[in-house]
Amino acid sequence: MWQHMARLGSRGRTGAAAVAGSVVGGLAVYGLFALGVLQVERVVLDGPDAEEAFIEAWQRHRSGTFVVESDWRRTIVATGATLESASKLVQEPPNRIVRQFGAVRGRLDGRPVRCSTGPGGRYECFDSTRRVPPYADDVAGEIEELQTMFTAGARTHRVHQRHDGCFVLTHVAGRADPPYGREGVLCFDDETGALTSVRRDYGRIVEESQALTVRPSVTQADFSLEEDATFTLEGDVPDLLEQLLQEREAQRARSAEED
Repeated sequence: MWQHMARLGSRGRTGAAAVAGSVVGGLAVYGLFALGVLQVERVVLDGPDAEEAFIEAWQRHRSGTFVVESDWRRTIVATGATLESASKLVQEPPNRIVRQFGAVRGRLDGRPVRCSTGPGGRYECFDSTRRVPPYADDVAGEIEELQTMFTAGARTHRVHQRHDGCFVLTHVAGRADPPYGREGVLCFDDETGALTSVRRDYGRIVEESQALTVRPSVTQADFSLEEDATFTLEGDVPDLLEQLLQEREAQRARSAEED
């Protein structure tokens, strides 16, 4: 009998140790996830599923409220010449403005926003009594354009969603000036839906934008139209402008050949 009880006690200790080990192991894994060391990978999507997921992500991005501050860069691949600018997107539908290149564009209180720095270095905003279309109409137009890109028989792009949740848009046919170049990579913030990273590969030129901060709240000060030198254009402007002119002429030539 004592031997039997001893065996039971041994089994109980072993079982308790196993449970304790599982708990400790589980807490350790949870800690790694909390620290960002381990991350859950999303299911890879292609075809119609990826297209639907991308359109949903874009819809969420255009419907969210947030402030995103980013660094933008355009690079000539052959020479390494660059243009750079900080950018700031403030969105609280139906209000939305973007600061970049020493200018502010967008919409506030139903009117268009146009502020820029002229050749003389003077910054000014242009008043307009014109009303802009409803915000929902703008978003619906963008969604319709995306759906057109994926329409069977007239498809111009293929979509793939990676393990990290980012979308890869590959230009496959049509359009001499595809909006995301030969290949675009777009990533969205899980919490706010904001677009946080964009990479456009045009072949000779690569454009990249990477969010530095994402804030899920907007204040009245964020919609200020006052000049801010933080968001001016810097870099190898003459070299890049010459390259851009060459690219534009090449695009016109390709369009003429397609016509």
